[in-house]
Amino acid sequence: YALRDELRYSGSKVFDLVLLCKRRFMPLLLSKRLKEEEREDLERLYRIFVGCLEMLQSEFIRSMTLQSMFPLWDAATLLIQTGVNESLIYKKSCNIL
Repeated sequence: YALRDELRYSGSKVFDLVLLCKRRFMPLLLSKRLKEEEREDLERLYRIFVGCLEMLQSEFIRSMTLQSMFPLWDAATLLIQTGVNESLIYKKSCNIL
């Protein structure tokens, strides 16, 4: 469950960072005191930032989907069938074969 807790923590941390960046970017973008070159650079940085956020959001959605497909708390749901038998692994690790 540590991975899931870390995912939740990362999600809340990202949300806090997004709000902080929004609070700092928006006044700068709306400011009349910026030169045209500075405004273009700031808009470019903002677009890059939004693109990274969209990619991060899609990764979070994918990880949440995988969590729902493979629930660790449900003993009735088989996770991934690898075809490997545990007794065979034990025998190989002990050189019994």
